[in-house]
Amino acid sequence: MSSILYRCESWLATSLKPIDLTYRTLVTVLLGVRPNIAIDLCLVELGMPSLVARVKSAQKNFLSRLLYSREHIADDMFMEIWKICVNAQTKGAKYLTQLLSTGNIIQEDLENRKQKCLIVLEVMMIVAMEQNLEHMFI
Repeated sequence: MSSILYRCESWLATSLKPIDLTYRTLVTVLLGVRPNIAIDLCLVELGMPSLVARVKSAQKNFLSRLLYSREHIADDMFMEIWKICVNAQTKGAKYLTQLLSTGNIIQEDLENRKQKCLIVLEVMMIVAMEQNLEHMFI
């Protein structure tokens, strides 16, 4: 995966849809399951985050390190442009400041996927129980 996601922290204006399909395919192949199995279930089984979570986490880590390493440098051009963009509330600055304010992106993604899978399993169990009850009374 690391070679596919090489330098993903710089993918700010890029659609992840084409590579997400490849990522999903690789996950299902690694697990050896049919391609129609829900990707959330596969990722939970492997304990892997989604592609979006991986990319956002890499972007957050990169920007955090960059800002930390430059915050005390006098007359740093990057920091001046960063401040201008944040004050002007540009689209990129809004995205990045929101990203910086999030918690552990990968952990949150894994927890959200687990919850989704649990809900789906509960619904499937309820439907199966209802179908069994219908057959008992027919």
